[in-house]
Amino acid sequence: MADIAITCSQCSTITTVSEFADSGKLQCRECGKQLEKPGALATALAKHEQLEKGSPSPAKKSGLRLANRKHATPPPEDEPTVDKPIIPPPDPINQRDTLELRPEIKDDKRRINHAAVAGSIFVVLGSAMGYLRYGGVLPPDVIAMTTEYGWLVVVAFHVMIVLKAMTDSMLQGILCLLVPGYSLFYLFGVSDDFYLRAILAGVLVGIGQDAAIKLSGYAAQAGDVVHSFIAGGGGDIR
Repeated sequence: MADIAITCSQCSTITTVSEFADSGKLQCRECGKQLEKPGALATALAKHEQLEKGSPSPAKKSGLRLANRKHATPPPEDEPTVDKPIIPPPDPINQRDTLELRPEIKDDKRRINHAAVAGSIFVVLGSAMGYLRYGGVLPPDVIAMTTEYGWLVVVAFHVMIVLKAMTDSMLQGILCLLVPGYSLFYLFGVSDDFYLRAILAGVLVGIGQDAAIKLSGYAAQAGDVVHSFIAGGGGDIR
């Protein structure tokens, strides 16, 4: 921003003002005469002469308007006019995407922390199973039945894990089926099924020890049979 030095025509006093100062409010500080900024008088005279000559609006704008009028061609008279069908605007209610009918439910599902929910299930189920098995609240015959047939529950879970692994990957399913103990490794180390993992872990708190004893005994018996078969030269295969 620059300053302008204005000399009073009456008392020759020099007044310094800003170039953006209002010309109508400039007065000499000595005599009070109205001051005018340099060039303001010439600008006013030029505007006055332009108004007296009646100069039209700028040529660029008028040229654009004339050009638009020249290029605007009316439609041919011989061509028949066809009434276009009036298409009503689409109904915003019927135009909704079928996948976004309940977006609020999608948002709620995305906020669920499945690991936290599965952890809560494990804590509740594991505490209940441990209390029932080792808390002395069940009668002895129920405890004996659990000890005798609890391994069947573990086998059922094993079948479920094998089916899930085959759904995810056929190789993982074959490994779970053939390799002993691989189903547990797949569920707890490879799979992302938090809920099946939490339920199995909670159940194993109550029947895991008894099932392991039973299954190890059956595995030892099966190993003895295979060993005897191999030692006997394959047995009678006729």
